[in-house]
Amino acid sequence: MAEIKDKMSALIYLKRELEFPLTEWKALSAEDKEWYKEAAREEMQLKGILVEV
Repeated sequence: MAEIKDKMSALIYLKRELEFPLTEWKALSAEDKEWYKEAAREEMQLKGILVEV
């Protein structure tokens, strides 16, 4: 099992690790934002990063 590296929110992960632009984030619909957050949580779990909800 992967070692837990850090604890962060999905939004911080999107911004820091995936360099997701904040201007694009603001333009997304609520449904799209939720999709991106869920995808980030799944990727974080695969990488062993503890997810804050």
